[in-house]
Amino acid sequence: MTLLRRLVGAERWSYEALCLHFARAARETAAKKANPRIAHVAVSQRTYTRWLAGDLKGLPSREACLVLEYLFTEHVTTAEELFQAPVDEPVSSGCLERPVGPNVLIGGVLPPAGVDPALVPHWQGMLQVLSAAHNALGSAQIHQSAVREMPVIRGFRERASGGLAVSLRSVEARWAEFASWTADTMGDPQRAAFWLDQALVLAQYADDPALASYVLMRQAQGAVERGDAAAALSLAGRAWQSAGGSAHDRALCAVRQAEAYALAGDGRGSRRAAAEAVRLVGQAEQIGAADDAGVIDLAGPDRRGHDRTGWRTR
Repeated sequence: MTLLRRLVGAERWSYEALCLHFARAARETAAKKANPRIAHVAVSQRTYTRWLAGDLKGLPSREACLVLEYLFTEHVTTAEELFQAPVDEPVSSGCLERPVGPNVLIGGVLPPAGVDPALVPHWQGMLQVLSAAHNALGSAQIHQSAVREMPVIRGFRERASGGLAVSLRSVEARWAEFASWTADTMGDPQRAAFWLDQALVLAQYADDPALASYVLMRQAQGAVERGDAAAALSLAGRAWQSAGGSAHDRALCAVRQAEAYALAGDGRGSRRAAAEAVRLVGQAEQIGAADDAGVIDLAGPDRRGHDRTGWRTR
């Protein structure tokens, strides 16, 4: 038995629980080391099994070792110690407690078919980390990270039930929209459209009209860029109808309507929608709803402006 297996066993951490603690430790280590790459280190089911079995030819990656050292800092100084036989001394349960949310089951066993509700804020936090790291790491790497995570989210969502399943579907929709945005910034409109379609279906099934409206707004933007006036008008109108009470979100929809009307040659409709967008931006500034209202381009299309204050950073 390795020290790692003893420590995990003492805490009675399931794979899900370890992933939650590891992900939080990865984010904190990344901040401490000023290295955003560390925040993206994750533990697969296969890796989890191999770690506990001690089935390793060498140590994990340097980044993974740094996270493990941080997570088990009370017991080891180097990650290598975790994969060696433990010293014969008892390990008390609860000594590794590092809460990641109010619903995390610390020191308990999750049912085999159970899904931890703390996965919802966990993946929301991961999405914020990826969004923040976009400029440092580039679209391609961030897109790959998002796409690799999607099957994991879907797997837990399919095992969940009730309100938790709905919440996970909404989270999955946001990840799909993020994957679409990163594909867009990579210059891959076909892949971006695929993930945006997935995001819309997921948002609708999750009964998340605000997110569905945001996705429709992005689809309307794509239609404008393709020069498809009919599709742009239809999508922008649907986005406006399903938009919630957020002045900022409604302003984005109004911008897309203005662009669609202009593309269709309806100058009056375009001016009317643009005026509404201006009014809503002013309202958003007054109530502090927009992080930076200036990113909403009221003079013409802004390919990525809306993304800087979009769902990924909320």
